[in-house]
Amino acid sequence: MAKIIIFDSDDPLAKQNRIFNPEYTYNQPGRSALVLLHQTASACGVEIVTSDIFLSEQPRGNKPLILSEMITTTTQTLVSNYQAVPTICFCWESPNAVWSFYHNLERNVRDYQHAFLFRGAKERVKDPTRFYPVFWPMPTRTVLDGPEWSQRDYLVMVVSNKHRFAVSPHRPAPEIRQRLKQLLWGYLQLADPIFRLPDLYHIRLKAILSFLNVEGFKLFGTGWEKPNGLKRQTWQAIQTIKPRPVDNKLQTLSNFKFTLCFENCVFPGYVTEKIFDAFLSGCIPIYLGAPDITDFVPSDTFIDVRHFQDLSELHHFLSQISEAEAVRYLEAARDFLNSPAFDKFTDQQNAVEMFNIFDQAF
Repeated sequence: MAKIIIFDSDDPLAKQNRIFNPEYTYNQPGRSALVLLHQTASACGVEIVTSDIFLSEQPRGNKPLILSEMITTTTQTLVSNYQAVPTICFCWESPNAVWSFYHNLERNVRDYQHAFLFRGAKERVKDPTRFYPVFWPMPTRTVLDGPEWSQRDYLVMVVSNKHRFAVSPHRPAPEIRQRLKQLLWGYLQLADPIFRLPDLYHIRLKAILSFLNVEGFKLFGTGWEKPNGLKRQTWQAIQTIKPRPVDNKLQTLSNFKFTLCFENCVFPGYVTEKIFDAFLSGCIPIYLGAPDITDFVPSDTFIDVRHFQDLSELHHFLSQISEAEAVRYLEAARDFLNSPAFDKFTDQQNAVEMFNIFDQAF
């Protein structure tokens, strides 16, 4: 009898099995783990398909197992109509991005056997669902060769022009929609402790404005060609440094000594590719995000924003770092990348761990 895993996700790439094709997922953070999961499953005679293919072909065999990226409009159909077994639910997004999933987290994951989530969500996962902390899957541990330290520019930030209350300017009445989103967040913060977290979008913007006139500071990312909700005066000030999209993030970072590496939110265990991209480019990360970051990454590999009273003090500290001191950060990062402690952050380890769960469930 055929063994089938259904990948159930609202990601546009999760159609026609495209998400398992490295040509489509090349620049998609974390997606290489799904490519390897597909390869591992295929090598073991297990078919893994996106939900649209399963629903169109309705293959026969054992009860299919479900790998859900959060909860989708087809999840209940798969369970009710095809007796698919909710096996793994995972989420690699922050509460800022998918508030509804987090607000209803206990209900969303209760039918799954296993849940891969950021550490801050652990208390909402109840027995018999088994909780696993997310270790962000990285496709490599090899540091890019870049210019010599003395030949690098000072500081860079790679970030899109987004904010917590952003709405699409292409939808009707964007100003009204933005105000409604602000009211929604006000309600969530009153009703649910998980949303009482600092707004790092605002702190990112503050950092950009603080370093705007500092020689050697550059800004890259999408969405800066329009205000996208920024005050026009603020947006015009940022335009003076000509922010633009980045073609190759690691290559771009490798041209700088330091990078402002701010997560999307402050949330326990929410450690994404941002700090690892800095390590892989030979650039020293200036980190702000997970309050428990040192449980995941050694403290001697990065500069912690929380150790400074303000951004001016941070700038002064950076300007005083010698090349010898910088090399110590960079060598510590390389040692971490090459150590067994980094194994759990590899896409291969993520893929193997998930496949082993499915293999035992068949």
